[in-house]
Amino acid sequence: MTDAGKLEALLEPIRAKFKAGLNQSRPTFTDFQQYLVENRKITPNMYGDLRGQCHKIAGSASTLGFSDLGVSAAKVEKCIDALIESECDQIGTQDLGAAFNAFLSNVLTALNAGK
Repeated sequence: MTDAGKLEALLEPIRAKFKAGLNQSRPTFTDFQQYLVENRKITPNMYGDLRGQCHKIAGSASTLGFSDLGVSAAKVEKCIDALIESECDQIGTQDLGAAFNAFLSNVLTALNAGK
């Protein structure tokens, strides 16, 4: 087995666990998206929880072969940071909505990936 094959064999169970975690978090992500769509009040705890999840995903996704997901998670994290600093203005919420939609699309792509 080549070095690349060995590395891939080592990454496969980690990738599977990562995808299982994404799948487990998917209801939370879709709930958050619904809050954004309905323009409902999002609590600081909700922002904090999502930011924490995105931070972890941003740090792991690229290593596991999901670079688009990592980039979009980092963008959501950055938007949340900007919202917190600006006390959640409407323009920032729109930016977060666009970033979050891209993130959710990349979550679904990662879950359906053959890797």
